[in-house]
Amino acid sequence: MSGAHRRIAASDWFGDEVGRRRDEANTHLRFSHEFAQSGLKGLFLANGGAMVSLLTFIGNTNVSNNPRALFWAFVWFSTGLALALASYVAGFLAQSFHMNAAFNQSKQAESDLAGVSQSFDSSSYERKGERAAILGLVLAVVSLVLFVVGSFVALIGIT
Repeated sequence: MSGAHRRIAASDWFGDEVGRRRDEANTHLRFSHEFAQSGLKGLFLANGGAMVSLLTFIGNTNVSNNPRALFWAFVWFSTGLALALASYVAGFLAQSFHMNAAFNQSKQAESDLAGVSQSFDSSSYERKGERAAILGLVLAVVSLVLFVVGSFVALIGIT
């Protein structure tokens, strides 16, 4: 293979790499949106629905209840609801950081293709994205735990 053919093959490879990196950035953006929707639907439904259900039960029954336990049940549910929102925000940030990392990788591939010695660092965005994703997962798990705790406290409050 001659030098000219190698340069053309390398150019084709770099062009394909630029396209793949841009597609990856778009994929991360789409996943960010889907993650936000799924996270909000599940965690908000669990904690918010529990609060509404408990209020409905209390309003429609003459059963004696423990007001202090019900107060704490609402505290756990509302804190779980707030953490669900924080989890959504962390998930959004994680995908945004990953999208920026993929975009920088795309710009690096373009720079390499053009023969320009410009450097685009994506590692800091990748680290931030990983941290935000872990934070979002932890917040979601804590939100779920608070839902369970709130449910048991509510059960104590209505029995």
